[in-house]
Amino acid sequence: MTDDESYEGFIEDKTILDGVGIACHDLCFCCLHGACFRSAVENRLELDVTMKLLLTSAGMRAKSLIEQVTSHLSNPIHCLYIITASIPELDKTYLVRDRVVMEELGWKVEEMDLATVSRDALAEALNRNHLVYVQGGNTFYLMKWIRESGFDQLIHSWLEKGGVYIGVSAGSIVAGTDMGTASIAGGDTNDVGLMDFFGMGFIDRVIEVHYEPWMEEEIVQYEHAHQVEIERLTDDQAMVVDGECIQILSL
Repeated sequence: MTDDESYEGFIEDKTILDGVGIACHDLCFCCLHGACFRSAVENRLELDVTMKLLLTSAGMRAKSLIEQVTSHLSNPIHCLYIITASIPELDKTYLVRDRVVMEELGWKVEEMDLATVSRDALAEALNRNHLVYVQGGNTFYLMKWIRESGFDQLIHSWLEKGGVYIGVSAGSIVAGTDMGTASIAGGDTNDVGLMDFFGMGFIDRVIEVHYEPWMEEEIVQYEHAHQVEIERLTDDQAMVVDGECIQILSL
């Protein structure tokens, strides 16, 4: 497959997750950050009814589910591997660990840091890849470069064409409507000075990752303070989104 060939040629079958029970929920839009933001999220969700997402805490720990979610894509799967969130982290071994599994699955992996790519180059990379795998790390740093690179604007039309988005930790949080949960329970620090915590709003959900019971008190405090309900994802769970159908599954 050359860079000039159409992305649409990658998609063989629009049906995913045969045999996996996906429960459909009516999307209820809460006023998270005011009426204007609510309206924008509503409009975005109406447009992205065909989106396919897999949001995880622990990435390739969900290997079996990842294989199911991507089973409709033609082989070899071409993966745009976004590593931006890892840049501020001292320990980057998880980057290599997940990439090894991708390559064992036969994926063709293109690694990218949003902080070092032009908007045009990013658009071309999206066009030649089946799926985007947004790796974890610092959520605030990731969101800064999602915005500055134009990724948040380009990704929606790409999803409408049938692309698959896989989020890991920070990559899952930014898919929701409020990324402020990243700092809960001693989580990420906002060293880049973001002034608002809006996520990309793929779904009308607020997500917390790596959930453990000892975090509950602080999560409930956040829910009360911001008038939101938070979806808690443990390292043994993943959220599967197929259009308006959303379910949290155990790995």
